[in-house]
Amino acid sequence: MTSSPRSNPGPLAVPTGGATDPSALVTIVERTKLVSEQIGRGDLAQRLDHTKARLLDPDIRVIVVGQFKQGKSKLVNALINAPICAVDDDVATSVPTAVGYGEEPEAFVVVKTESGEDVVVDRVPVPIDDLQRFLAEHQEPKDGQHVVGAEVSLPREILKGGLRVVDSPGVGGLESTRSLSTLAALSGAHAVLLVSDASQEYTEPEVQFLKHAMRISPNVAAVLSKTDVYPQWREIEQIDRSHLGEVGKIPLFSISSDLRLLAAGHQDRELNEESGFPALVAHLRRDVVGRAEVIQQRAASHDLLSVVDQLTLSLSTELNALLHPEETPHLIAQLEYAKERADEFRGRSSRWQVTLSDGIADLISDTEHDLRDRLRKVQREAETSIDEGDPGPIWGVCQINGGSGLAHFS
Repeated sequence: MTSSPRSNPGPLAVPTGGATDPSALVTIVERTKLVSEQIGRGDLAQRLDHTKARLLDPDIRVIVVGQFKQGKSKLVNALINAPICAVDDDVATSVPTAVGYGEEPEAFVVVKTESGEDVVVDRVPVPIDDLQRFLAEHQEPKDGQHVVGAEVSLPREILKGGLRVVDSPGVGGLESTRSLSTLAALSGAHAVLLVSDASQEYTEPEVQFLKHAMRISPNVAAVLSKTDVYPQWREIEQIDRSHLGEVGKIPLFSISSDLRLLAAGHQDRELNEESGFPALVAHLRRDVVGRAEVIQQRAASHDLLSVVDQLTLSLSTELNALLHPEETPHLIAQLEYAKERADEFRGRSSRWQVTLSDGIADLISDTEHDLRDRLRKVQREAETSIDEGDPGPIWGVCQINGGSGLAHFS
């Protein structure tokens, strides 16, 4: 395989540390994207598009992730001292909500409209006080339109340096759709905060999520939430630190969002210290905003190294096939076997989804039948009690007052 000097993108000198000219990194990203497109890796080219956009974006994104009902939304509210994200027990974050700096409070929802093959994305302004109601009413797609995100601007000092905090929907295991979409979103973030409450130590899905996040993002921190609710939080903190030590060098911050909000309402410095937020805020200002340029370059270098590794694997496989054509039948056999295995796993997953759906439907049906049976039993017992009971002692004594027609009940 030969190429003219004019079309050759040149060597890819990927920086691995220290400060680098951002324009030089953009050039390297563009060259690597060109190579990716030339060998048919559109997925890698798309990833590098996100890398380039992040390099040119002045915002510093911190994405808050975690499983359902771990206190992510309340953490964001406490951090910016504003009730932006929904925190009700029966309401879960459905779309990412990004909070950044603005001179005046304002809110937008990002609406995607699909009409055939055409996809249009618009930013629609909404009253900031009605944001959560709007998101709750538009969780389900309507007429090809559905809300895919929300953006809020607030005049907060902590956000003034370009910090943009993103409250993400809760995730389950790594195989869940939301987890996969959240992992994809991590590549566009400068830093990640994994939130887990103090009710128990890290679960296996959380540890696995942390490991994947470490591969994608160069700046990951952990947050232990709800320390005001669980007295044993210090024991959980110690256990979680041991888990983090096995994953990598990840700082852990123990916080109480309720104490932070209470301290903000009463302007109580001591209560604010007890909430644990000063350490977290210091981390965001010092290690995220203060090192934004270095983190940005590290993230871009991280993406480039990952893409180059995949390109190297693809090209080395093609080169090996050209140098050793006698091994081509063996390679084809391996590819066919891998394809069959993938189809087999996909089929198993599909059957499992059907089995799970049927099981849930049976469970709902059994629950409804049991509920109806219990209600009928309660109704029969009530009717029997009324039929056999004496209204005198049950309902009290009714006296007619001297023909006045007024009833008195004792």
